[in-house]
Amino acid sequence: MRGELGSVELVEALGPVGEALDFWAWRRLADSNERLAAAVASAVAAGVPAATIRQYVVNRTGRVELASFVEQAARWLARDE
Repeated sequence: MRGELGSVELVEALGPVGEALDFWAWRRLADSNERLAAAVASAVAAGVPAATIRQYVVNRTGRVELASFVEQAARWLARDE
């Protein structure tokens, strides 16, 4: 049995999980709502941070779950590669 990971090692080990979730959110958004996906992509391309997009969606719709989902998709688009 392996020892427990420290906080830095845990963050590093879970990084690919977070990236995969963000990619999944983007693919799902693009497949289910092309217009919203295009709007999110445009906002990200203009430099709007994912967290700001999330807050806008909450303020506009009151739907926290949708806002979190859209934030994940925006994070995928904004990633550094």
